[in-house]
Amino acid sequence: MTQCPSCGAGVEVLPGRCRKCGTSIGAPVAPVPVAGMGGSAAAAAPALIRGTAAPSFAGLPPYYQREFSQIYNSNEKYKGRFNWAAFLFGPLWALSKGLVLNAVIAIVLCIISGGVLGIPVCLVYGSRGNYFYYSLFVNNKQLAF
Repeated sequence: MTQCPSCGAGVEVLPGRCRKCGTSIGAPVAPVPVAGMGGSAAAAAPALIRGTAAPSFAGLPPYYQREFSQIYNSNEKYKGRFNWAAFLFGPLWALSKGLVLNAVIAIVLCIISGGVLGIPVCLVYGSRGNYFYYSLFVNNKQLAF
C-alpha cells in the first residue's frame, strides 16, 4: 500500500483513483518486454502505443469494467454501447459520475431552448455516456459533448 499524493489516504499500488479524494494514481511503470528478449511484440503493443500499462477498472461495477475495457482495447474507436441509465436520467446521471461540466452544458442547453433540446441531449447521453465517463476516468478530461 502507498499513500495518495493529494490527501494522504492509503491506496493500493495499482493504477486508478484514490477512493477518498478521486485523485488519479499511477503505478510504477514496469519494463516492457521486447520481441527477441523473452517477450512478444504483440503483447507489448498496447503498452508501447500508450507508453504506460493498461489502466485498472477494478473499482467499477462489472458493466463499466466491460465497457471501459472494450473502449481501451479498441484504442477508443469503440465509444461504448447505448446506456439506458444515461438516456433516462441525462444530466443527473452525468453529475453522479462526476461529469459536472457536461451536465451544466446540457442543463443550460435545455433551459435556453425551452426544453426542445431535452430529447436530443438524452439521446447523446445514451449513445455517448459511457465514453464521456471513460474519458473522465482514464484521461481525466471532461468532454463537453
